Amino acid sequence: MTRRTPVAAVVALLAVLLGFWWTQSLPSSSPSTPVTKDRVAGKNNTILFLTTETHGTSNAHVATAFALAQRHPGADVHYASFPALAPRIARVAAIAASSRPDHDISSGPLIKFHTLAGASYRDVTVNAMQGGSAGLVHAPGLRGAAGFCTVLSSYALDSWPDDDHVAQYHSARAAIDAVDPSLVVADMLLGPSFAALRDARRKYVVLSPNSVSGSSPNVQPPHAAFWKYPFLASGIAYPMKTPRQLLTNLVYTFKMIRCVIQCTGRTAQRAPALQARGVESVPDFTNSYDPAVPWIAQTVPGAHFDLLRLPDNVILAGTVNLDGVEDWVGDGAGRVSPVVEWVRRGPTMLINMGSMYEFVEPQLRVMAGAIEAVLREVSDVQVLWKVKLSKNVVGPESEFYGNDAALLASLCEGAQKDGRVKIERWLDVEPPTLLREEQLVAYVHHGGAGGYNDALGAGVPQVVLPQWADLYDYATLVEYLGIGIWPCQDTSPYWEVGCLSSAMIELLSGRGAGEADSSGRRRRAKAAKFEEEAKKQVGRDVAAREIARLAST
Repeated sequence: MTRRTPVAAVVALLAVLLGFWWTQSLPSSSPSTPVTKDRVAGKNNTILFLTTETHGTSNAHVATAFALAQRHPGADVHYASFPALAPRIARVAAIAASSRPDHDISSGPLIKFHTLAGASYRDVTVNAMQGGSAGLVHAPGLRGAAGFCTVLSSYALDSWPDDDHVAQYHSARAAIDAVDPSLVVADMLLGPSFAALRDARRKYVVLSPNSVSGSSPNVQPPHAAFWKYPFLASGIAYPMKTPRQLLTNLVYTFKMIRCVIQCTGRTAQRAPALQARGVESVPDFTNSYDPAVPWIAQTVPGAHFDLLRLPDNVILAGTVNLDGVEDWVGDGAGRVSPVVEWVRRGPTMLINMGSMYEFVEPQLRVMAGAIEAVLREVSDVQVLWKVKLSKNVVGPESEFYGNDAALLASLCEGAQKDGRVKIERWLDVEPPTLLREEQLVAYVHHGGAGGYNDALGAGVPQVVLPQWADLYDYATLVEYLGIGIWPCQDTSPYWEVGCLSSAMIELLSGRGAGEADSSGRRRRAKAAKFEEEAKKQVGRDVAAREIARLAST
């Protein structure tokens, strides 16, 4: 003990010094700074959402736009994104209209869609990667630092090529000019558009799908990122208790800061060429947080890492999703989805790795093997597995090449025939709606903010299989809160049948009234407490109410 104390003190001192160095040394990639004066007022009660188009990154924004259209008749709601999101916006706008007897259909949709030009967010992330989403996958911590740096430079930071950057920037400015909003709801991932709204001197609010824990480097003292919070994607357990954890986090953090500096330096080098094409400023991710701008976080109080402070501009909205939106279709007595009917047959484990993760055959086979092991051990459970396949799911040498249907039919073949496993390419019901079904007893997902919060709001315990970036932070978070399991940590981002099936079986244990105490029972009880907290407010309504207020002042 006496030998470890000086080591911890030295590590803590290094953390403080490195934190000071970080705040002093990050370069600015743009001369622009957050604008708080001389803003363009815009048309009162007019709101423009400016977001990415992928489901995982835009769900919270879409849900809030729906709530505004449904519950705030005085709000004029507009939504700018890439074409792939247009059908979804049209759908939620129509559902909102069906619940509003005062709405005149001839006046047009309750949410007006505007198209952004250039390559979409998915185009420059998943589609641009060799092997699709497999190009985003990296290990946690030091063994995955190089891979994460590659992801940061091509995925999290300004990833659009010059032509697409320029096209998006100008189309965002055009949408802002045409709508003339009194408030813009910003998506931090949409770098060129975020720069455009700042350059347009518009009042804006940040709506983040992430837990406020994910914003900790922005809202906590800078030095806390070194001694209190494991750095993004480190995979280090929270709270950090040993000198080894602290030192590992310090070394890893240094590597990541160096990566960010290199990335922002490359962005700064691009600035003159972009500015020559009418782009006033380029995204500066080291200067993106503005304490004067409201920050609405999809966060249930208490369902995050401990915070040293919570700034006045941060609003904890709870879970922000489209839970129950199907209830508003038509007269509220619409047909029940066949998937929901199947879930209602008995206790169900849902497996859904999100909209960006794409399965390749090896991981399909491992997952199928884990499912079969669970079915042998837990006799009353059935499994609903939503599968998105990579374009390169199998090679030309495979008997399933070009025949995805046959490939899926070969997985858990006997259990599919017996009706205990149902494999779907897409779910025709919102995941949070599905999770609130009483028979949904466990959720296996990739660790996205949406999956984490959807399960939290429904009180369903989680198995988290992180693949990249902040997904590792949510895996750490469910372990810290005692509401889930991160299995196969030594082999992450890949999983094996043994450790995966063991985690699933553990989470499914202790469901019977007469069964002995178990890890599964305890995790289920803790998840239920967060469900109670989440039900105190409807997150999308909280976000919509705050946005409507800001748009009217």
